[in-house]
Amino acid sequence: MSKFIEFIESMHQQPYSNIGFRQGKQTQRTSPDLVLVGQTSFRLLENQNGIVKLKPDTFLVNKIPENANIKLIGNKLSKQIWGVKITEPTESQIKNLVETGCDYIVIESMETEASILNEVKIGKIVTLEFDLEEELIHAVSRLPIDAVILILPKSMKPMTLKDLVVIQRVLGTTDKPVILETSSEISHPQLEIIRNMGITGLITTIPPISKINRLRTAIDKLPERNIGNDRRYAQLPYESSTSSIDPLDTEDISQDD
Repeated sequence: MSKFIEFIESMHQQPYSNIGFRQGKQTQRTSPDLVLVGQTSFRLLENQNGIVKLKPDTFLVNKIPENANIKLIGNKLSKQIWGVKITEPTESQIKNLVETGCDYIVIESMETEASILNEVKIGKIVTLEFDLEEELIHAVSRLPIDAVILILPKSMKPMTLKDLVVIQRVLGTTDKPVILETSSEISHPQLEIIRNMGITGLITTIPPISKINRLRTAIDKLPERNIGNDRRYAQLPYESSTSSIDPLDTEDISQDD
């Protein structure tokens, strides 16, 4: 089971602690913060030793060349939780990644081999474009995946009510944890807003290093969540994939009437 997925699925549980292998004192919190995902390219990770000293909750490696030595990622991030973003991963690639220590994969294409969803040793996250139809978002959410990434437009600065509507539309259509990916700078008040809406995490690109350090500080200083207003405790408009009512019990009720 993916450590990253286990964490984001248990974010409502207390106490809260960091999921990585970062040194530092664990903190007791009455509400969870946003998960910070540091996204970096394979080449940058290969050539910049300072990357591994940063403090996201997890690293996401993208732009991996076809002939890349995947073991290099495992060696560089041996003390971190890490995943990879691959357009169309194959079953053999997934097995190789699992053996190297990869915790989760981000799938960018619906043309990906369906058989990879059978792999239980690694987390599966699917990317969604912000303008995807609600029916498709709901259909994707019914697949055996663990979370979704909502890719927002680059022009989302400053964040507007229209942007929030786009985010809320996805939150109201899926019961999977939703992680935001945007290249726009997000301010402390905006972090609080999306956190209170029910967003699970935020992906930020490395470099610049200063950006991830600012986000780390801002997330750690977020005020406690008002649980009464938290979307994740509200019922979704779609019927759950599992029902607590036995079909036989329904038949008995009909007969009694």
